[in-house]
Amino acid sequence: GPQGVNPEGYMANWDPTQSVPQIREVFGRMSMNDTETVALIGGGHAFGRTHGACPAGPGPAPKDNPYNPWPGLCEEGTYTSGLDGPWTGRPTQWSNDYFNQLLDLEYELVDAPSGHKQYEPVAGQNAPPGIMMLTTDIALTYDDKYKALVEEFAHDITSLEEQFAAAWYKLTSRDMGPVERCVGNLVAPPQPFQYPVEPTTPNATLYAEATALIEQALYQGGSFSDPVDGQNYQGALFVQLAYQCASTFRSTDYRGGCNGAAIRFPPQSEWPVNKNMNLVLEQLGLIKDQLSSDISWADLIVLAGTVALNEAGGLDIPFCGGRGDYQDGSSSENLEPRNYVMDPIINARDNMKVMGLTPEEYAALAGRPRSPAYVTGLGYTGSWTSNPSVFNNTYFQTVLQGDFQFDGIDPSGSGSSALPNMPSIFQEYKADQAFITGFDLPIKYSPILKSISLQYASDERLFKDAFTNAWTKLMNADRFDGPTGNLCH
Repeated sequence: GPQGVNPEGYMANWDPTQSVPQIREVFGRMSMNDTETVALIGGGHAFGRTHGACPAGPGPAPKDNPYNPWPGLCEEGTYTSGLDGPWTGRPTQWSNDYFNQLLDLEYELVDAPSGHKQYEPVAGQNAPPGIMMLTTDIALTYDDKYKALVEEFAHDITSLEEQFAAAWYKLTSRDMGPVERCVGNLVAPPQPFQYPVEPTTPNATLYAEATALIEQALYQGGSFSDPVDGQNYQGALFVQLAYQCASTFRSTDYRGGCNGAAIRFPPQSEWPVNKNMNLVLEQLGLIKDQLSSDISWADLIVLAGTVALNEAGGLDIPFCGGRGDYQDGSSSENLEPRNYVMDPIINARDNMKVMGLTPEEYAALAGRPRSPAYVTGLGYTGSWTSNPSVFNNTYFQTVLQGDFQFDGIDPSGSGSSALPNMPSIFQEYKADQAFITGFDLPIKYSPILKSISLQYASDERLFKDAFTNAWTKLMNADRFDGPTGNLCH
């Protein structure tokens, strides 16, 4: 059954009308619309049955037996809901009987053998023996949109089959990521829920031309740039844009990343962390307009950040082109930064895991150039450096050695973390003329990240090698080639 929907109704109150909003909310969290929701419920309930309760109960709770909680104390460890019966008279056959019986029969609330509440046909009707409905089933007839779909599927099994097939494929494939990760002869054409993006043909000549223009533009920024030696340096802003674009990648469901350049559109362009990134995109647009042939925005964003890093740090970070562009920002929905955990160390662990980074990679990327213009644009006083055109391991030395103290600035307005006087990811910390935020604190206080950072602080070559590998991995994380391959490897 759908996770989070109580089959006995909201708070087990057996009221179908109050169950409707919960159904819509839970299926909405799975990105299912009304048609998909009703098709999945009815198609799923065409088969099988619910089973009565195990009288002996579920067994020890997690706090009592954390290694084997709620094992079920009946035969083969069974523990069920206590609701009992099939939905149709043919529970081993595919049909649309579920929808017809919802419409054609009158139901009443009764006690299941376990004492739980369920609905059964009122006596005297021509109902298949033993069938029942849950409160959440009856709820589909108490909502105008849901009921219209129940009527459609009751009268047109072909429509049900088409809608159920599409919704089932979405339900079982959505955490696979783009269609490029799917294999086999049953793979459907790219679906909207996979956010397909048309790749471009890699063009080494074009990338070389773009690289030259980016190098020329590094010290020719506009009003939103960093003053360095009397020039408007924008290299650190190019790095930040590429990082913001690529760091949306989630290894948990293979969504996000810079392929498609969704950062150009809402909602991603409107996230607080992306404030003023539109101004950086405008500068890249000037470069794009000068090229002899078209380059995708996604490739240009990643290339600009990579060129800036190579120039600032004497690096040789490779670039793998061929990304395409989205036409809107729908792929960014629900990808916003997970900043609901205010504790800096826990937040870092969460980001590290979701992005699929090792502690060595996460720490290395923390040492990327930080643009004072970008940081002050977010509402902070400044950065840890006044010269972001130089890329070395100074970041780690500064953070590890500085006596950073909270200076009272928190642009988020969220205050401190859940515990009073505890650090928060959004707070600013000052040591002499260097400024960091709570996002930097794990470098200093997380035992794992600090041990790695100490090595980076004392060995610049080690840091730059680690950074090159981490940057390359993150920029190419969404360049899929089959379920485990990567186009750039």
